[in-house]
Amino acid sequence: MFLSEYPSLSLFRKHGLGTFLSLLLLSACSPDNDALPGDGGGNTSSAELRIEVSASDFATTRGDVGNSNGSNNTATRATDNGNITSFENGDCIGIIVLDNSNNVLSDNIPYKYNGNAWSFDATNSEGKTAIYYDNKAVNLTYLAYFPYSKEANGVTDIAGLKEKFPPQYDQRTKAAYRASDLLVWSKTFSGTPSKTLAIAFTHAYSSLSLSPSIKCKINGAETSYVPSSVSDASFTIGTEPLLPYCADDGRHRIIVSPQTTDARWLCAYGGAMHSGTMGSTELSANTRYTLAPILDIGTYSLDNACVGDFYCRADDGTGYLVPGEAVSIINLSSCVGLVFYVGRHPDDKTDYSTTKIGQKQCHGYVMALTDVNTGSNDRLRWEYRSSDNKYNQQVGTSTSDSDWNGYSNTQAIKQYVAENSGGWAITDFPAANGCLLYGTDQSLYGWQTVYAAPTNSSGWFLPSAGQLSYLYENRSDLAARIQALGSKLESSYIKWFSTIWYYWSSSEYSDYSSSAYRVDFYGGYVDWYGKDRTYDVRAVSAF
Repeated sequence: MFLSEYPSLSLFRKHGLGTFLSLLLLSACSPDNDALPGDGGGNTSSAELRIEVSASDFATTRGDVGNSNGSNNTATRATDNGNITSFENGDCIGIIVLDNSNNVLSDNIPYKYNGNAWSFDATNSEGKTAIYYDNKAVNLTYLAYFPYSKEANGVTDIAGLKEKFPPQYDQRTKAAYRASDLLVWSKTFSGTPSKTLAIAFTHAYSSLSLSPSIKCKINGAETSYVPSSVSDASFTIGTEPLLPYCADDGRHRIIVSPQTTDARWLCAYGGAMHSGTMGSTELSANTRYTLAPILDIGTYSLDNACVGDFYCRADDGTGYLVPGEAVSIINLSSCVGLVFYVGRHPDDKTDYSTTKIGQKQCHGYVMALTDVNTGSNDRLRWEYRSSDNKYNQQVGTSTSDSDWNGYSNTQAIKQYVAENSGGWAITDFPAANGCLLYGTDQSLYGWQTVYAAPTNSSGWFLPSAGQLSYLYENRSDLAARIQALGSKLESSYIKWFSTIWYYWSSSEYSDYSSSAYRVDFYGGYVDWYGKDRTYDVRAVSAF
């Protein structure tokens, strides 16, 4: 058995729930101690026994979340979709055959799944052999279970299996969770058995699932969402803490024995611990009880910023944050960027009190959701004056390949233009100018005006080499977040950095006034090149 969160779900879907997995078992010249009885004659010799295996899903129900530590605990979701039962390549079941006097005819015979079909596990190293059909055998009882263990040798009923394989207290690993979820089946045939043994497993135990939702105030409005980063979850039944498995969907699940319980639950989210007690509930076998408490975390402000949060612009122009896990509600917001670093970086010497942030330390940095340019045909130069083809002015930006002075660098370019009487204009610095115009009415493209920088931010600027390098180094999580947003908003412009070309930084190279640093987003290389070259450009902002 395995639930929908396991990688083998694709195999399960391919073959379908309820589609029996069949094969012809190994034949033998004559039965032995692990074969059904027969006289060995031509009419009664052992024959192939066909086995078909299926497994029921957990029945699902909403659990009573009872009381918690001050949160509104109304459960909002009635079921937990992670209830699908399937098998993985290499899984092994055990089959036991008893006569009408409960004597063991075939003792705990292992059958292994190869991802497609089941067959006798000839590598069991226990001296066991396959089970065979015998048309003289009558009034037989078949008992099957999963997962297989030699500890079940000699067991003759489901109660014995449950005694041997109780749920584990610590189910945090995939293996421990699966080992705890005992599947069982038993059937007695009153007459001659069929040549097909149809095993239909059910779950011997119950399941609890913790699936909280988050309630908070975003931009002055109450909202809620289902998180994926709840951690340190546990259940307590009696005095024993039970540690659940965290599924890919973020839900925490535990296998427990059927009983009447008012289990306590505990979890961490947003730097705080949350707890509660479910109402007294009689747990039934083969049933999952989903607890869906609502955790109220209050107002989500700029001070709560986390990497991966979405930076949005309100109707009054100010910026606010939407938690990164709340991508499901992002279509209700005007999202302009993605938080990639929280707090002012130690290598950023900017005093942001001179900006509309209004304080020396910024809350963090956001990357724009799109490039300033749209592709290979409109890449931008760092510096170029077309009237005389010059690009050799060192304008006073930082010359480090690792600092975070992108805002100060961009301001240095503006200052150079303002103070220089040599005929230089801001348009002679296309990469920086493109960032400064991004989101304004003078944007390079009309579609960019929706990405205007919030009024309480630094505004968009050309990032330093250090800031671009950091974005590359953290590309895995950030790229996944921005791609999810682009899919949600159905925008072809919202995407991660191009990996086929360089991006301009705002950092100049000290040895040659005609060169500046560029960053390659394919391999992360940082080097310098002529300012007249055209590269991709992505703006960032402090908030």
